[in-house]
Amino acid sequence: MMKDVFFFLFLLAVWVVSFGVAKQAILIHNESRVDWIFRGVVYQSYLTIFGQMPAYIDGVNFSLDQCSPNGTDPYKPKCPESDTVRHEPAFPEWLTVTLLCLYLLFTNILLLNLLIAMFNYTFQQVQEHTDQIWKFQRHDLIEEYHGRPPAPPPF
Repeated sequence: MMKDVFFFLFLLAVWVVSFGVAKQAILIHNESRVDWIFRGVVYQSYLTIFGQMPAYIDGVNFSLDQCSPNGTDPYKPKCPESDTVRHEPAFPEWLTVTLLCLYLLFTNILLLNLLIAMFNYTFQQVQEHTDQIWKFQRHDLIEEYHGRPPAPPPF
């Protein structure tokens, strides 16, 4: 079972990091702070699995007071790349929304079903061998009692 869990976590980590790198490279590719890059790549991508969507993913709920335009505020992420004509963040909406939909489809549906299938296969393998394991353990117990003297130890 633990082997299945670690394999699943490896696949999940690869998928989370690959989505996070793509999202960070598309939306905020001009970030230079390492802690915010790590937060954007791993942390926000992991929270997206559970339904917490970033406000800047499509520009609908975006406001400039949620981010730092030049990246000097240590408590706010850097704003996405700005559009020079409208002076608003330039969101490649179709690409990020498509990427987000594919990411959520794979993580929430396919990877979860993969985990269930792997656990089911492992459980079936254990169920097939339970009778044989029980017989071996019963044989070991009989051998242990057969080697003991019939009287209690002080006699």
